[in-house]
Amino acid sequence: MAWNPNLLAYAIPLWGICDLLSVFNPRTYRQYESAQESSHASDIKKIIQRVLTAENQPGMAYYETIQEMIKDLPDSVGIKNIEAFISHRIKVVSMKNTTSILHVAGTDIDFGPFVGKIFIGVHSNLKEQADALPWVTMHEIRHILEGDGIDICGYKMIASLFATVLSTFLLRWTLLPSISAALLARIVTHIILSRRIESRADDFANKYSTVDEKEKAIAAMKLSKNFRPLGLGLKQGVFYIFNKIVLQVTHPSIDSRIAKIQVSLAPTEKQKTA
Repeated sequence: MAWNPNLLAYAIPLWGICDLLSVFNPRTYRQYESAQESSHASDIKKIIQRVLTAENQPGMAYYETIQEMIKDLPDSVGIKNIEAFISHRIKVVSMKNTTSILHVAGTDIDFGPFVGKIFIGVHSNLKEQADALPWVTMHEIRHILEGDGIDICGYKMIASLFATVLSTFLLRWTLLPSISAALLARIVTHIILSRRIESRADDFANKYSTVDEKEKAIAAMKLSKNFRPLGLGLKQGVFYIFNKIVLQVTHPSIDSRIAKIQVSLAPTEKQKTA
């Protein structure tokens, strides 16, 4: 059988496998494990405990997930409860190169000695936006409970594989168009899923945030929207602009996120008549 160069287009779906493998990269875990604990660690863990306790009730959306997390704790932990899970599984570290206030790595996965370890990286240069930590933490908890990062990797791989099979075998496209189709499928899938996932995470944060926490989140978002990268070096400026473009494409707009928080702040009809 003659070698068909168009089969090189399958490198794009294989890229999806690399995405999944990168989640299990031991170098990433060593980086987080050796990182300094964030000064916000105690506050963030209290927020996580508050939300997990609320969701760990029969009938709640994540009851079974949380029960599974607790059950999977090693016997050496002793009493298995939410507090033990947070103490044993979650580490809040200070990171310099984060793309937002918070980001999560290693969400509910198994790898070697870091079984199910969840690392929460906090931007080390938090200033005015520090007040938004409670709301943003609750947003990230939803990503943890859903395993959103792994889901996106899987769907992107499936979408690019479908596009590659369609273009190489059914449409008989040449190499470059086939690669372009697979890349486009990855990008479109990521954008659509990411926007949906981020919107649902916002809903989750609005569900458990207090009025004060929501108002501080709105203030931080407005500050972020109006920020201008004046005085940044060339490298930092380019990184900031690239980051902003990525966030605008993969997340709901800041205005729509603020509007959603404001809607959640409005009193319901029951509250008005109470």
